[in-house]
Amino acid sequence: MAGLALCIFGNLYAHDRETGYPGTGSANEEAVSLAMSTRYESRYFSEGRDALDGDSLWVNSIGIGYGMLGCEIWYGNSPDSEYDELQVSLAASYGIDNIEITAGFTYFEFPFEDADDKEVGVSVVIADTPFGTEIALDAYYSFEAGGYFAEVSLGKEIVSLENFSANLTAILGNNQGYVSDGHDGANHFAVVLAAEIQLSKSLVLGLHSAYSWALDRDIQLEGDQQLIDFLHGSIGLQWEF
Repeated sequence: MAGLALCIFGNLYAHDRETGYPGTGSANEEAVSLAMSTRYESRYFSEGRDALDGDSLWVNSIGIGYGMLGCEIWYGNSPDSEYDELQVSLAASYGIDNIEITAGFTYFEFPFEDADDKEVGVSVVIADTPFGTEIALDAYYSFEAGGYFAEVSLGKEIVSLENFSANLTAILGNNQGYVSDGHDGANHFAVVLAAEIQLSKSLVLGLHSAYSWALDRDIQLEGDQQLIDFLHGSIGLQWEF
């Protein structure tokens, strides 16, 4: 899909590389593209934390792209607890050679908590690195918290068939005031196995399984209480038009 900016700065797994950032669009790509998705998350993985203390999350989103521009509306609701979250995102992507740069803005609203937030973020993805890997750096700043979170990842496609693909990705996360009541510095390392099955020309089944290890957890800090070692996964469908 030409330049469709989906999964913008707050996707499922909130900001983590297991879902990725928008695909690049070229200034010459003028097709309008649309995608809708729905998925079930066994846990809400956010900044290395089990953000809902073991509760699951349903996520629905709709995104539209034109060339290198895109927007997305994302809504997550937990069937196990009183939690929902709305995100509205705008992003622009630009690709040159094997480098893709994306910048964006996201507005967050948390109705049950009567709270909101605004973020800006940037993603740099370098493809075709040694051994067929992909290196990515993602960073985003919260105006409410007054801090940022950054992740560096190394990924590789391990299976590539006509209607099936699978990727393995390692992620290292670093908190710098984004989780304001948690410790600063490296806070988690995760390994993610993700797969896509092309069910039809416009329908894709997505699966993922990940294990995250907490780093330098400080049990005395409230923001580190949910920073634990845990396994989580998801299953979902995406329609592309």
